[in-house]
Order: sequence, then structure tokens, then C-alpha cells
Amino acid sequence: MKVLPSLIIGLMLLCGEGACGVSRADDREFVIVNPGDAQERYFASLRERRLFQLAELLCQRALNDSAMRPGDQIIYRLELARTFRDHAHSVPWTEALELWEQAARLLDVQGAYAERCRFEAALLQASKLEQIFWVRQLDPKNPELLRELQTIGRKALQDLGVARQIVDRQKQSGKLGRDEGLISIDEEAFVLALGRVNIRLAEVQRENIGERNRLLSEGRSALQAVRRSLLSDQNYLEAQLLLLTAARLENRRGDFDRLYDTVRAESDSTSFRQRAGAERVRYLLEQNRPTEGAEFVPKLAGPEGELSPQLRGLRLQALIAMSVEVRMKGDDALADQLIREVRTRMAQLAREGHTFDAELVATELRESYAIHQFGPELAQKVRLAREAARTGDAVEARKQYEAGIAVATSQGRYEQLVELAREIAAVYFQERMFDQAASQLESIWRSSPNLPGMEQVHLLWITSLQRQYSAGPSVERLNAYAAAIADHLQRYSERESSFEARWLQAELTFARKQYRDAILEYMQFPRTHERYYAAQLRLGQCYDALLSDDATASLDVMKEAVLFGNRLLEGTDWEKLQSPAQVDALLNACRLLLKYETGLHPVLPGALDQLEQQLQITDSPLAAVAEPAARQRWLRMVTAYKGIMLARQGRSQEAMALFKNERVTAGDASETLFLINQLADVNSPDPQSEQILAGIQLRLIQDLTSPGKRNSLTPEELVALRLGEAEAHYTLGRLSRSIPIYQELAKSAGPADPITQRLSALLRECNNADCFEQLYELWKGMVAATKQGSRDWHRARLELARACLLTDRKPEAKKLVQISQLLYPTTGSEVLDRQFEELAQQLK
Repeated sequence: MKVLPSLIIGLMLLCGEGACGVSRADDREFVIVNPGDAQERYFASLRERRLFQLAELLCQRALNDSAMRPGDQIIYRLELARTFRDHAHSVPWTEALELWEQAARLLDVQGAYAERCRFEAALLQASKLEQIFWVRQLDPKNPELLRELQTIGRKALQDLGVARQIVDRQKQSGKLGRDEGLISIDEEAFVLALGRVNIRLAEVQRENIGERNRLLSEGRSALQAVRRSLLSDQNYLEAQLLLLTAARLENRRGDFDRLYDTVRAESDSTSFRQRAGAERVRYLLEQNRPTEGAEFVPKLAGPEGELSPQLRGLRLQALIAMSVEVRMKGDDALADQLIREVRTRMAQLAREGHTFDAELVATELRESYAIHQFGPELAQKVRLAREAARTGDAVEARKQYEAGIAVATSQGRYEQLVELAREIAAVYFQERMFDQAASQLESIWRSSPNLPGMEQVHLLWITSLQRQYSAGPSVERLNAYAAAIADHLQRYSERESSFEARWLQAELTFARKQYRDAILEYMQFPRTHERYYAAQLRLGQCYDALLSDDATASLDVMKEAVLFGNRLLEGTDWEKLQSPAQVDALLNACRLLLKYETGLHPVLPGALDQLEQQLQITDSPLAAVAEPAARQRWLRMVTAYKGIMLARQGRSQEAMALFKNERVTAGDASETLFLINQLADVNSPDPQSEQILAGIQLRLIQDLTSPGKRNSLTPEELVALRLGEAEAHYTLGRLSRSIPIYQELAKSAGPADPITQRLSALLRECNNADCFEQLYELWKGMVAATKQGSRDWHRARLELARACLLTDRKPEAKKLVQISQLLYPTTGSEVLDRQFEELAQQLK
């Protein structure tokens, strides 16, 4: 391949002397290359020297060359994606996001090289997780960062699962490791990425012991497959270092010491040994042995006494932990001296350009303040409580937190009391000790309800009351919960917590089926609030409930519901769908319009098209936060709703084509019943369309009542589906299939039940002797099973007499009518009386 040398010469001419902002020495270093060097090594060299713009320019110029072969184009795509990856790691997270998106777009390739690009995309996603993992170390309590990390982690595991399939296929075909003009697939890079992702996620989930252990087991299984290589031990040692991290997370001292000795003994690299040493320092810090950690760091110095920025930062973290220890022993002077030393050396780290390591120290320093401010007595209890909570010892955690709360209350340390309330509530909730949580939180709040921060304690108390009620419902508990919410809204109306209380109030009103009041409460959430779209979903559900369940709901309510749905869809910026709650609210609005809007649906078709388009984008912000199953469910609903629209427009053939889509038949019971009911309400323009729609309904019903899904249906849903099936068969001209279904359902129905009446009509329509005989037996059974003298009994005798006429039993019919009129001159119904008289005249 001769593209690269010509690009370099062109770049030299383009830049001119000094135009690229690189020194002459650097210029010589990267321009004068051995023509036999691999492209991969060359671009890796540029990236190592942080010459990202140069690497990007070379790749972009190559990709713009229309004469370049497709295989060569892929090589430059891969290298450009890797350049964006390394560039992302060198900038703040907010700036890195655009670079990650550019890398992902580059690797979204179809055709012959799609599989190679998907493999590379999986490695990039794992690298993205590595970056946000370390970014989060700077702000470990940030919930947004945690959610983003978990989302990226799920995507990384999903992509690596695809990569594993690619590796397996390559092995089976004998192509793994072969270089066929492309950068070959590196199985060890995949294994290292898989191990690292699992171990990073395990560290994030370390409080969830079961999930942590599962992830660590997955990570170890992958990494233990990495073997030594004659060419390089790098991958093997990287795997050992990750296994060392896993041993630290599980606190397996024997394994940790053995792995550490292995890494130290098998590597001559000072850098690598120092990385292993950093893990040991972290291990000592987690074991509350900061003095050992601080004394151990100098022993890791290189030949000239140099220490990595990471080790220097960890030593400062050890000094911070030591300052906490000595302060708790009452030696404030030594604690202050240690903190001053930390600040001096932290500033030096920052001046030398080691910003990240300096920020990590600053984060640890901020965390230490939370302990310093408690004072020696309280700090000891807080430390023990937090340690017990971290290790899963809930009993000890509660004991220490309760002791700390007693000290903070007696000393009037209310700021600390608010913090302790949050932490002990988490322990109580995890242990489902809602009674104790409610009692403790109420006591803390009542100690000083007007101090700043106490509104959060009050909100926690409300949460404990709600969980207490859910665990053991009673009117008394429900009233206590409702009263606490009302008190919060009155007492703290000007504080941010009032929105959360308002949400709880709205949810309670909704649960009580007070839908008109709930609508007013949900409308109070502004578009800027995080609950806005959840409130919009509830608003749609309120309107639907009013129109479905309330017989007195007026036309005005329907107009209001339709106006709400249209406004929500019209006000949506479709390219900025960012949350599952937003999609759920929009789909619910579409459903509302399908049910209650008449006419041409001016907004709905376009909204469904936009939704479908956005849901199919694989690298959108929405795709990053939504589970694959949720996206499939949304696409299923969009497809089904479009099918209903087509059916209503008389385009039955097109509707049938849409409903043949597999994803439509994978819905849950309520969604499928909605579709069946909507299709049943369509006024078909011709018999053919009517039969097509019946065929669609039948297909949906048969899918939902299949053995694998039938058990999840309620008795009411089963009855509704069976009725729909019977009517679909009837529309298709299959009376022989429709009648048995109604006969089965009529076994538990009375004479006036619509099911019985429909069965009777179908048997008459059948119009043969066998059907008439079944009609006779139907009403004979109804008479026998109905209370004599009741209106239903009279109705059943009337129908039995009519059936007698159809089965040549005229004497029996005459006797039934005569006895009825003799014993009961009136049935209590003018209609029935008239029908008996008409039949009596007919029988004369």
C-alpha cells in the first residue's frame, strides 16, 4: 500500500515550515519513517505522542481519496476511530463525548467489513467505560455519572457479547489471527477488554456483594485464558494486574499477595511494577492501614528515585487517611500538619501537569472533611458505621449510626445529623426495616424541623411511611402517609423538595382513582423538571381512565384529552429524545389519540414516523440509556399503531403487511387486547377489508393464547380474547368455529348476558336442524338454572318456547306460554309481556 507515504509528503507541502505547530525535531521524528513499518505501529506512535490532529488529518485525507480500495478505507477508518478514542482519553469528559460519538459513527459500516468494525466498536466501548470509570473517581457521589457509567457498561457488555461471537466464527472458519490486508482481529485484546469491563463494573457494584462476585467471576474467567507469548508478555502481565484488582475487591489477602509477587517477579519494567504497587497501596488503604501505605510508596521508586504521578497521589491519599486517624486520637496539631503537607504536594502535582492525580487527591481531601467535621467522638462512630455498611454488616451499621445520631443530637450538630439521617435511612431501607426507619427519621426531624436540610429528612420520613404502608397496608398507615405529604407541601413549599412531595401527592391521588384531581396535580410539573415526562404519561393515563371507566365523562373531557395528546406530540423535538420516560409518554399520547380522536389525525402519522426513525438509530442518546427489550417494545407499538391507522384509512392490505411483522405479535396481553379492540372498531369500507382485519385479529389472538403466553393472562383477558376469536371466525364466515366458543363461554352466563344472547342469535343464523336443537337445549338449561319467577326466568321460558317452534315442538311451546301467562299475568317487564302475548297469538 503506497497511500501513506504520499499523504505524508502532501502534508509536508501543505503545512510548510512550522505551520503545523510541531518542532523541527518532532517533525523529523514523525516524517522520516521506515517505509516497511506497519501502518498500525505508525499511527500508534502518533497517538502516543498526542499528535491527534496530525493522525486525524492523515486518515481523513486517505478516506477522501475516491480511488482507494474498500479494504484500505477500512484500515483508515479503524485508525481514525482509535485516534478519536485516545484523543477522548486526553480531554475532559464533556469534551470527550463528541469524540466517542465520532468514533462510533466511523465504525457503523455495512457490507463485507461490517463484522471487523463491530469488533473494533466493542473494544472502543470498553475503552469508553474505562474513561468514565476514572472520571467518576473525581465525583463518586454524582448519581448522573453513576447512571451514565452503568449505561455505558451495559452497552460494553452487550457489544463484547457480539465480539465474542465474531471471534468464535473466525476460529471456526480458520481466519482468526490471519492478516488478509486488514488489521487482524486480536483475540487477546478482546479478552482483556472483557475482563477489564467486568472488573470495573464490579468495583462500582462493590456494595452489592452478589452482583460484585458475579462480575468478578466473569472477569477472572476471561483473564485466566491469557497466556504468555514468546513475542511479548505485555498482555499476560496486564491480565495479571487486572486479576490483582479483582483480588483486592474481594479482599482475598492470600491471592492478592501471591499475584502481587508474581507481577513484581515477572516484569522488569519500572512502570509496570509501579502500577502493581499502586494496587497494593489501594489495598492497604481499604484495609485502614494508611501508615503502611504511605511508608510503602517510596520503596517503589525507580533507579533514579522517580515515582509515577499515580503513586505520588496515592501517598497523599494515605497521608489524608492518617490525618483522620490522628485527629480522632485528639492530636489536632499533627492532623493539621499532615493536611498542609498534602495541600503543598497536591499543588506541585497540578503544576507539573498531573491534573487528574491532583484532582483525585482533592476529592479525597473533600471526603475527609466530612469526617473531620464530626469531631473525634462522632467521627469514630461514623467511620465504623460506614465500614460496616460497606461490608454488608447491617446490624453493626445500624448500631453505630444510631449511636452517632445520639451523639450528634446531644451536641446540637444538626448539619451532621442530616447527613447521618440519609445514611441510616439507606441501611434501614435495604433491610426493609420500615417501622424503625419511620420512627428514627421522625425523631431526627422533630428535633429541629426548621433548620436547612431538615426538609430532606422529612422527605425521607415520608418515603419510610410509604414503604411501611406498602409492606402492611392499613387505613391508619395510609392516612399517616397522606398527612405527612400535605404537611411537607405546606411547611416546605418554597424548597426544592416540595416537587418530590408534590409527585408523591399526585401518585397517591392517582392510586385512589381520583383522576380529575390527579390531572391538576400532574400539570404542576414544568418542562424543565426531571419528572415532567413521567407526569405527562400519568396525564394520558388519567384521561384514558376517565373516558374508559366513567360513564358520565363528557364530550369536553374527550376534547381535552385529544388536545393534550396533540400538544404533547407537536411540542416534541424528535431529535432530542433522551429518556425512556419521554418515549413512554409520547407513545401513550399516540394511543390516546387512536382511541378518542376522530377524523384525519393531523399529527399522529408524522409523530409515529418520527418515533420509528429515532428508535432505529443505534448510537443516539436514547439508545445509550434504553434497554434493548424496551426499544423492541416501543418499535412494536409504533408498528401496531401505524397498522391501525392504515386499517382505518381502508388500506387493509398494507395493514396486513405491517401486522405480519414479527415484533407486533410479541406484545403483552393489555397491548394486544388494545390492538384487537381497535381493529374491531374499524368501519371497513368493503367485505374484503373486513375479512382482512378479522384475519389480523385472529392472528394476534392465536399468538397471545399460545401455550407459552396463555398462563400470564387473567381470566377476564382470556374471556375477552375468546370473544374476539369467535367474532373474527364469524366475520370470516366460519360459524362452525364461532358457535363452540360461545357455547363454552355461555356455561357461566345468564339468560340476559350478551354472550348468551349472541350465541342464541348465531344458532338461529346457522339455520339447520342441528343448530336449532342446540338452541333448544341452551334455553332449556337456562330455564332450569334460573330462579323461578325472576325476570331472567321469564326471558329464558320465552326463548325456549321460540326454540320449540323451530324444532317442531309446538305443543310444548303452547304449554310453556299458557302456564307462564296463567301463573304470572305480568313478568314485571312490559316488553316481555308484549312478547309473550305476541307468541301466544302466533300459537293459536
